[in-house]
Amino acid sequence: TSTQIAPLLRAPEIEIQRASFSVALADSSLQSEAAVALTENIAAGEALSEAASGVYAEALASLTRGGKRTALVTEPLAGATTHESARLLLIDTIRTATGKELPDPWIKSLEKQLSGKSAPVRLAAIRAIRERKLAQLDPALRAIAADADTSPALRLASLDALAPRLRPVDATSLDFLLASLDAPTPAAQLEAARILASLRLSRDQLVALAKTLPASDALVLPTLIRAFGSPAAVAQDPVGLALVAALDRSQALSAVPADELARLIAKYPEETRAAARPLLEKAGANLEAQQARLAELGSLLDGGDFGRGKQLFFTKAACATCHRVSGQGGALGPNLSTIAEIRRGRDLLESVVYPSASIVQGYEPLVVEMKAGPPIIGIRIRETPEALWLQGADLGERKIETADIVSLREAPISLMPQGLDLALDNKELADLMAFLQNLKRIKSFAPDAP
Repeated sequence: TSTQIAPLLRAPEIEIQRASFSVALADSSLQSEAAVALTENIAAGEALSEAASGVYAEALASLTRGGKRTALVTEPLAGATTHESARLLLIDTIRTATGKELPDPWIKSLEKQLSGKSAPVRLAAIRAIRERKLAQLDPALRAIAADADTSPALRLASLDALAPRLRPVDATSLDFLLASLDAPTPAAQLEAARILASLRLSRDQLVALAKTLPASDALVLPTLIRAFGSPAAVAQDPVGLALVAALDRSQALSAVPADELARLIAKYPEETRAAARPLLEKAGANLEAQQARLAELGSLLDGGDFGRGKQLFFTKAACATCHRVSGQGGALGPNLSTIAEIRRGRDLLESVVYPSASIVQGYEPLVVEMKAGPPIIGIRIRETPEALWLQGADLGERKIETADIVSLREAPISLMPQGLDLALDNKELADLMAFLQNLKRIKSFAPDAP
């Protein structure tokens, strides 16, 4: 009965709560009591443990399914004492709710969270707005994006959410994104590049963007050049000629797969295609040249410094953006914590210099052909019967409705950009290889303070 289960739903032991909510959610006569207890637990003002968040997330999803009991989300979000961890859980409930349309009270709650004091909560609200495509909140997002006193992370997230509808692109937003290509972290640089690549830029804006390409490194360049593949871009020789001239001066050109560059150039008028012929020849890769390059760099497998290599892994080389070592770093690429136990030095060098030569099983990128628009490439993050989520080289996560997909296939090219050997000098590359060749069950590789 409700009387019997009420104290169990509020028990200090989370495992007792888990079992009690499981029973209550399965019995319609107990669901009202479960809803009351859930609201009290979430709004108690205390930080939620990971286990508690899991229990409450399942309960929220069940009790609010179909737009029911919207107050379970809105009331704690409006509460002054609700802990940040609970707000994040509630916003995630909105983001992941089933059904295409959200209840109006939830949309209004998201809007209110945009002006809160907690940066993580504001960021979570922006990302929920982006994923749910809530265009009615664009004015609030525009205000955040234009506010120079707001943190760059929140401004970037707002522009990311606005990007599909940001036409024309205003000068303030473009200048901020261009400046963010020099952000302190590789993740922020990639996010700025991804947003720029998704915008409908004018001819003059594309020409301005082209001027940044010679200074773009191997991490950012492959994402940035996607901006030059839009129908508006490829119809104009001034844009194509600016692109060719910029790439000809780029030190990171080898990071762009030759066949991808050729497909891009082929979309432009004849004048651009003619100007690009020497560039395409320079970008073309052949196995003999690759083997010669690896032989040339082979001496760098000895003599490097482990400590300096560790620092490079987490900073300049940006390896930790996608790869994890002993709990530190990203998860887009394989975990490298014990890579030296299964890969020889020569193999590691090839993976660094020519990442597409050998792609680790389970990390093969997917090419998703769409009913409308260009193909989408990324690593499969999760999948349901209704949608597929991919994460691309720019670290952005993309939800694709199953109904919009024509076909799926594996891509032969790694998401890891080629050209790291050009971004580092020989001493730095030797240090990085010394680090990688010694990853054999060492407990912690958190970066040293500079």
